[in-house]
Amino acid sequence: MKQYLVISVLHRMDRRTVFSTVNISRNRPERIVIDTNEIASPILPGLVFEIKLSYRSGRPQLVYSRPVGHTPESIRIAIDRGMIGAQLHLPRGIKKLIHQRANAMSDWLNLADISRHTAPINEPYATQVWLEFSSQRQDQQILLELIEAGLNLQQAERYVQCYGVNAPSHLAAIPQTAWPFVNNRTNTLKGQVGGVAESTRTSSQLLLWLQNQANRGHTLCDLVEIPKRLRSALDVCDANHSVRTDENKVQLTSHAILQSKLMEKLEGLTANFFPTYSDSEIDFAYSRLAGLAGGVTMDFYSLLPQLINQRIVMVSYSSMAELAELIEQYSALVQTVHWNPPQIAAYSEQRACALVKWLPYEEIVPFYQTVPHRSHTGQSRIVIDFDRFTLSDLVALLEQVGKEDQLILISHQAAEPCALSRRFHLGQLRRYFHTVALDRSPRAPEFPPAASSAEIDEAIGHGHTIISDDIDVVQQINSCRKAAGPLKLVTPDGGYSKHQPVLFQPRGARRFDSFIGVIISTSDKGLMVNVAGVVRQLTNEFVSGCQTSKAYAIDIFDAVRIGINRGVLLTRHDHGLAEYLRDSGTDIVRHYALPAPSSNAKIPSGQRITPLVEGRT
Repeated sequence: MKQYLVISVLHRMDRRTVFSTVNISRNRPERIVIDTNEIASPILPGLVFEIKLSYRSGRPQLVYSRPVGHTPESIRIAIDRGMIGAQLHLPRGIKKLIHQRANAMSDWLNLADISRHTAPINEPYATQVWLEFSSQRQDQQILLELIEAGLNLQQAERYVQCYGVNAPSHLAAIPQTAWPFVNNRTNTLKGQVGGVAESTRTSSQLLLWLQNQANRGHTLCDLVEIPKRLRSALDVCDANHSVRTDENKVQLTSHAILQSKLMEKLEGLTANFFPTYSDSEIDFAYSRLAGLAGGVTMDFYSLLPQLINQRIVMVSYSSMAELAELIEQYSALVQTVHWNPPQIAAYSEQRACALVKWLPYEEIVPFYQTVPHRSHTGQSRIVIDFDRFTLSDLVALLEQVGKEDQLILISHQAAEPCALSRRFHLGQLRRYFHTVALDRSPRAPEFPPAASSAEIDEAIGHGHTIISDDIDVVQQINSCRKAAGPLKLVTPDGGYSKHQPVLFQPRGARRFDSFIGVIISTSDKGLMVNVAGVVRQLTNEFVSGCQTSKAYAIDIFDAVRIGINRGVLLTRHDHGLAEYLRDSGTDIVRHYALPAPSSNAKIPSGQRITPLVEGRT
C-alpha cells in the first residue's frame, strides 16, 4: 500500500471528499476523490496514512486506510510544504535543522511520551511541534469514535466543532444532538444498536410529527393526539428540552420560545402612551392635503383617523391600487401633522422593488434590512405582506420597532386563509387589535378546470413550477419526483441530482431572499445552479447556511417570497389567489382546481401571543 502525507481535505457538496496528498515514495502530489461515506477512519491534514484504492467500478473507491507514523521522507516533505509547525511560525534555522535531523525528528514525533527523551532540536520548538502532532492524533481518535457511532467524516468534523473534545461522550449520552448534522428524514445513526437506536428513532419521529402539525397551523397539540407508537418518546424529548409539556398539551420548544417572545414584544409596544389627534386636527390636515394634491382619487377620510390614532392596526386588502392610494394618503397626512415619513417594510427585496411602481415617493426596504428608529418622537412603520411573515420573521421585525413607534400590519384578504402555519397568530391579532378592511365587495368566483396527473407532469416537464395552497399536494408532488444520476448536492435536508429544482431558504436569521436554483454541477469551488436563467456559483459556506427542499412544487407563500416569474396554480378553493400572485409579479400559466378539503379541518392552535393586559392605545 502507498503512503501519503495529507495536505488538505475538502468536502464537496455532492458527498465527495477531495484529499490533496503527496505520495511519499515518489514525492509527487496526488489528488484522491472518494465518497465521504466510504471513509471508515478519519483522514486529517498533516498526518501520514496508508491508503489502498480500487478502480473496478470506474471511479476510485476506498478499500483501506490507516494512520501511520511520520518517516524521515514525510518529515522533509512536511517541512517543505509548511505542514509542520504551521501555527508556530518556526524560525528558518529551526526548519533547516528539522530537515537535517529528519530521522531523529520522525522518532520524536512518534513517541507517546517525550518526558524522558532528549529533544532532537532546540526547545521550546521541539515540545511545541510534538504537542501540535499529538493534538492531531487526539483529533483523529475523537473523529474515529464519532464515525464508529454512525457519522461520516464531514458530519463528525462539524460535530466536534460544536462539542469539542467531549464530543463522543456527548453523542453517546444524547444521540439526538446528531440530528442537525445528518439527514433528518433518515436520522438514525448507523453505529447505534438496540434500545438506544430505537429511542433515538422514535423521538426523532415525534419531533418531525410535531413539526408537520405546526406546518398545518397546530403548534400546540393535545397529548391524546400523538400517535401511540410515538408517545414513549415524550419523556426523552422533554428531558432533552426538545419539547415542553404539561398534563394535557405538548409543544416544540422552539415554537414556545417564539410565541412567548412575540407576546413580550407586543406587550412592550402597547404599554406606552401613544399620541392621538382630534377630529378637527385630522379634518384640517386632510383638507390641506387635498388642496395641495388638487383632490384625491379615492376618499379614505373615514379610515385615516382609525389608522393614525392606533398603536397597532391590521389592514386587509384585495386591490393593490386601492392599498397604494391609502398608503399615499396616510403618508401625506402623518407628515402634515408633523411626523416623519413612514418606514415601509416589504417581505423581500424583489417585492420592495415591485412596490416602488405603486408607491414611487415612499421608501420601501426588505424587513431584514430595516434598522431601529433612534428618534424619541416615534415613527410610523408600515409592514406590507404581513401574511408572508413566519413567526420568527415577525419577532425579528418587532426587534427593530421602537417603543413609541406605530405599527400598521397589512395582509391580503385572499392569502390569509392559506397561511396555515401562521393562522393562529393572524387570528389572535385580528381579534385583539383594530382592523380595517378594504374592498369587501363580492367578487365573481372563478371555476378553473380540475387538475389531472398528466397535466401536472406536463407542466413540470416544461419547466413550470407548481404553486398550490395545499401543503399535502406540494409534499406529494415533490416526493414522487425522482431524478436519475449521481447526487450533486447533499445536505441535512436531503440529496439532489442534476437538473432538479431546489428551494434555498435561509437557515436561521433571514439575511437574503429565498430562491429556486436548478442544479447544474458540483466542483471543488462549490455548486453551480441556474437561478431564473442566470448561472450562479454557491459556496459550501453559503449552502450550509441554507435550508433546502425540492421545488417541483411550492406553496403560495414560498412563491411570493422568492418572486417566482411564472407557474401553474393548483387551488382547493377560489380564494382569489391567482390575482394575489399576479399582483406579486407571478405569471399564472394555467389555473387548476383541486378537490375541496374535508369539512372537519382542525382549528389552528398555539399559545396566546396578544398582551394579557391591554395597554393604552
